[in-house]
Amino acid sequence: AMAMLTYDDELYYFKGASAEKIDEYESLQTLKISNDGSTVAFVDYDDGAYVFYTYANGKINEICEYENGHTYDSFVMSPNGGTILYTVYEDGDNVLYAYNGEEIEIGKDFSPVAVSDGGKVAYIYDDDSDKLCVIKNLDESTKETVDSEFSRLTALTTDATAILYRNEDG
Repeated sequence: AMAMLTYDDELYYFKGASAEKIDEYESLQTLKISNDGSTVAFVDYDDGAYVFYTYANGKINEICEYENGHTYDSFVMSPNGGTILYTVYEDGDNVLYAYNGEEIEIGKDFSPVAVSDGGKVAYIYDDDSDKLCVIKNLDESTKETVDSEFSRLTALTTDATAILYRNEDG
């Protein structure tokens, strides 16, 4: 699967031999496609606000709208695109949310790293303590530290039960 924005600001989704026009977006900021190619998630800047959308099964879904673009590209999707973790800058804090058909606030000062299908396992970066953490079922109270020297994610299994990452020591 792939997506393409034309010079005429038309966003298209291609999978196999089919091509679908999603809509027109003059100020597309960022776009990602789920690993299985079923979902396109993207952020558009429109009339002073950033609008976060998904496109799946021929339908556009608006997830949220916010005015501060500080973290507009900070989101990850599960392999099937059904669960998305994203941050929104609110009142001086990065607030981590999950979306799986409904919006769920997870907590403040976290950044998304990876999430499994259904959100059973999610890896988040705790901005305050500078640690890679794992949570279960999109619930902050289940947070456990994985490593205090996290640098970047390199790979994970489709169910997110195993993760390969680089720490700051290499």
